[in-house]
Amino acid sequence: MLWQQCLQQLEQEVPNSEINTWLRALHAIEKRQALYLLAPNTIVLQQVHEHYLPRIAFHARILTGDNEFDVLLQIGSSVPTPPLREEPPPPFPSPNYPNHPRTCLIVNVAGIHSNQHRSVNALPIHSTRA
Repeated sequence: MLWQQCLQQLEQEVPNSEINTWLRALHAIEKRQALYLLAPNTIVLQQVHEHYLPRIAFHARILTGDNEFDVLLQIGSSVPTPPLREEPPPPFPSPNYPNHPRTCLIVNVAGIHSNQHRSVNALPIHSTRA
């Protein structure tokens, strides 16, 4: 992938701490004659725009052999959104089961030591798989 090749080139020019902080936070999507770099927030977007975008564009153009190749930077994520369902999901079963009046989900909360947990009430999860 082009973005991985650009990162390899940048690793020779930019300190590792900066690569890990600013550039690895980006998601890349290649479309036609452009590389879209998606930043998780405005801080990363501004930092990349101000300090790294010209070098990224330089390497992308060298690697593609296309002096017109665009590198576009925007806020976003390459995580696909789930498709919309055409029919409503099945209703949740009643939480009053004969042998299990309540289910409990253990959640490890950030800032709490690994041997400490918070409990929250939760309904059982049912799979739609056959």
